[in-house]
Parts: sequence; C-alpha cells; structure tokens
Amino acid sequence: VDVPGPLGAEQGRLFYQRAGARVEALPGVMDVGWGRTLPLAGGSRRGFTPEGYVPRAGEDLELHYNIVSPAYFSALGVPLLAGRGFTREDEQAGRSAAVVVVNEILARRFFGGRAVGRRMTDSAGTALEIVGVAASGKFRTVTEEAPPVVYYPLGQLYSSRMSLIVRTAVPAERLADAVRREVRAASGEVPVSRLVTLSGHLE
Repeated sequence: VDVPGPLGAEQGRLFYQRAGARVEALPGVMDVGWGRTLPLAGGSRRGFTPEGYVPRAGEDLELHYNIVSPAYFSALGVPLLAGRGFTREDEQAGRSAAVVVVNEILARRFFGGRAVGRRMTDSAGTALEIVGVAASGKFRTVTEEAPPVVYYPLGQLYSSRMSLIVRTAVPAERLADAVRREVRAASGEVPVSRLVTLSGHLE
C-alpha cells in the first residue's frame, strides 16, 4: 500500500494499526505484520557505525535496513535467535530509546555474535540499541549471500509505502478478496496496489 502524503505520518500509522487489526480478525488469519521491504524485493541502504568496531580500510558500512511492525518476524516465519522482537512500547512514536533488531550475520560481523545490548549509530546520527537478533536470509536476490540487515520498528521510523504480510491457516487465495476489502475499509484514501501470495512473489 501507499499512504498518500497529505495524510501524514500520524494518520498513516493509525491506518496501519486499523488495517492490520481488521485483517487479523478475519477467520483463517494466523498472523499479520507490516514490512517496508519484502524478501527479494530490492531494498534500501544507509550508513551505520557499530559501537566499538574498527572498520578495515575501505570497508563499506552502508547496510541494508528494513522498517517492520512487531509481528513481521512471526508472520514471515523468521526466528528470533537472541533478545526480543519489537513490542507495542517500541511502536510509540517519539519514544526516547531508539531500538533495532539486527540479523545474525550482522551480529557476528560487528559484535562477535553478541549484539543484544550493543549500540549502533545510523547516518542520521541516531544512537540505536540492539534489542534482538533475527535469523539471516536472502534479502535482495537469490544469487547473493545473505547480507547484514538492520530492522527499525515502524513506530519509530515511518514509511508511507509498506507491505501487509498475512499468514493464513487456509489457502491464501481464499482470503485475498477479504484482505483487500478490509484494508480499503480501514481508509478509503489508501489504495492497495498489489496483492500476491508469497510463493507467487518469489517466483
């Protein structure tokens, strides 16, 4: 979905909450999460400075990042290997403590595998506390090695373009029309630009 600019971040976040709650209430839905970037759908990068890490000469510290809701990991079946995922408290805009989850490859590369409680500073100058470590996986393409990834909570870093991820207990195609209907019902101003099963997306 693409939230129109005039709605602004506050109304955009309310839309994400309402749409997610409406879809989660549908019979056959097991989990609902939001993510800015789906696996194998490109992605964005920004600079990060890991606490206590001395970079090699010429080392690229621009890393992939994603913006996700608390249920993103469970909806996609991505295990959390250490620490915790995001909570409702992390989703509160303006929260003083900025937190992130990183993947296992990042934790090993910069923190010797022990990343929970450590800090990174991003290119915006924000000091970020690492609260969890998620399993690594393909991010941009199937041919490359899994890269380091930083996950921000949606409540702390707003994005007007997000994907709703719905895990179902029934064939996903059966719920497609209902999911589209409930997302539109949450706000008639937000268009649903694409609806696809994960297997269809990967193909």
